[in-house]
Amino acid sequence: MKCIAESLGVARSSLAERISKGSVVRQRRYSKAEDERLLPLILDIIGERQTYGYRRMHALLNTRLHALGRSHVNHKRIYRIMRLHGLLLSRHTGVRKARAHTGCAAVSGRNTRWCSDTFEFLCDDRQPVRVVFALDACDREVIAFMATTGGIDSGMIKGLMLHCIEKRFNTLQALWPVDWRVGER
Repeated sequence: MKCIAESLGVARSSLAERISKGSVVRQRRYSKAEDERLLPLILDIIGERQTYGYRRMHALLNTRLHALGRSHVNHKRIYRIMRLHGLLLSRHTGVRKARAHTGCAAVSGRNTRWCSDTFEFLCDDRQPVRVVFALDACDREVIAFMATTGGIDSGMIKGLMLHCIEKRFNTLQALWPVDWRVGER
């Protein structure tokens, strides 16, 4: 008995207890008849908002049950029903997955992919200066930039794009399609 207990990694006393009781029949899962009537309501709410967890589901479901004149349900029951049917959200651990650099920003030739982004800094007088710029993804050369103490609007972005085309192609229209990525460097 000792060798078996050690190989299974369990206590010898628990094996002896099981043998003395005979085969143990597992109890059925706890369920109430009303669980089957709650599931369609839960699925209906999930159809509207897939990102709701069991706590929000509990609040919304109780609101609907109250409107239907039925009694409210406990949040633990909602959790159990959602767990049994695989409707729970994955747990948030607070740690983001590392984003692997796939190299999609790098290209082999100039003027095929441009990247743009913005940044902001404060001057000595605490006045913010906002800068929008465009880079060539091949050689990382800054093609053009614009700065303002106001907000960056669509007119500035259009002007930046036009300035990039004029600087690289010496015309008002690109000679071939350029892939423009926003927020990548």
